[in-house]
Amino acid sequence: MSCSPPGEGTGVTLVVTRTLEGSPHVIAAGSYLSTGDRTDEVVVGVADAFRGKGRGSLLLERLALLTAARGLTRFRAVTELSNVPMLDVLRASGFEVREHADGGAVEADLTLVLTAATVERQETRDQVAAVASLSWDIVGYSGTFRPGPNSTRRDR
Repeated sequence: MSCSPPGEGTGVTLVVTRTLEGSPHVIAAGSYLSTGDRTDEVVVGVADAFRGKGRGSLLLERLALLTAARGLTRFRAVTELSNVPMLDVLRASGFEVREHADGGAVEADLTLVLTAATVERQETRDQVAAVASLSWDIVGYSGTFRPGPNSTRRDR
């Protein structure tokens, strides 16, 4: 993936897939699109069955890193006032968030400058994701242990 210089129409989409019933399915996606005013519009969506597990937060974080690598420091997101999960993701990101409600919509402006709170939240998300991935491997494993080249004599 390459990052283009800031300019209207520049964008990136990241997807999260999960193999279900033998084939890959998109379970989450996040995109940014440059508006040309040194701000990127951002959108994140997660399938209902996979919400609440940090995927939206991780996508927002990765998109913010890509935007910052291009020298930009702001995201703009628009969502419905009733979309509490998305508002929670934005508010819990650790970035400074300013919100403006207009009718049934909320426009949120995020300043993508790393702060102590941002770094702490990112580190916590990384730790939780690491533990969750280990738990998934342990819970999801069934079969016979076969020692590999890195196993000890005791394992054999």
